[in-house]
Amino acid sequence: MEEFSVEHQMPPVSQYCNHMIVQGDTECLYLTFFQLRPPVMLDTDLEVTKTPMEPSKERKTVKAMPVASVVIDRAKMQRFIDVLQQQVNVWKADDASDVRTNATE
Repeated sequence: MEEFSVEHQMPPVSQYCNHMIVQGDTECLYLTFFQLRPPVMLDTDLEVTKTPMEPSKERKTVKAMPVASVVIDRAKMQRFIDVLQQQVNVWKADDASDVRTNATE
């Protein structure tokens, strides 16, 4: 089999994700990423009056806007977990600094 290199094409804008759903079956894991977008809560003086993520009498839900949906097969899942764990270990090792690493699979 002939080897080749992979040229990664990155999206022009990154999306912020602060909510996630994980579902699975016997062969794949389904990760769906969302951005919670609470409404702005203002009073008459245009001051923020409430924490937007707190439920209130007027609002019982917060919208979760989809950012991405990813399916990872069983064969790749352990490598994905290992790469994420490596990053967490870097953060734990030097929590005070702004250390960033890049890992690809």
